Amino acid sequence: MGLPRVSERVVAEGYRCYVRAGKDASSAKVVGFVDSFRANISYMTQEARGVGELVPFSIDAQGLSCSVSMSGFLPSKPVIDKGINISKNNDVKISLYTFFPNAKKFRDEKVITKFPYMDFKDEDNGNIIASFVGLTVDNGSISVQGSSYVKGDVNLKALDWDVEKHNNNFLS
Repeated sequence: MGLPRVSERVVAEGYRCYVRAGKDASSAKVVGFVDSFRANISYMTQEARGVGELVPFSIDAQGLSCSVSMSGFLPSKPVIDKGINISKNNDVKISLYTFFPNAKKFRDEKVITKFPYMDFKDEDNGNIIASFVGLTVDNGSISVQGSSYVKGDVNLKALDWDVEKHNNNFLS
């Protein structure tokens, strides 16, 4: 009898994790061709310092900022038109192109690309690693190198990042 893969019991493997976006967890679809993604939460703090002291005597949190970054390959139009088969459960038409801000629309209508929900999901176990709500596109870029594929990067800001309720009870 063979040994199970490590991810089935201990850790999630990156190649089996996907970024999904939609109105909520039940309607979220896989974002195609993403090869790396990350989330970052940063707390804004205020230090109270005394004259002549080397270290602060108090550090207070005054706010937080959550960002999500995705990088990946940009599919050709025929691939987008036919649908992107990413996993056994997802035939989708979402790619990084979906997230790029439309500068003309922003200038004319003051509308930026927003998404109500996004998550990072481990397909092997069906676990949601982290979820985000109230996402707004912060910036996007496209890079081209002659010896490689066309790639895109998208950064978003989120109103909330929830990791605790999904799978980290030890944080409570």
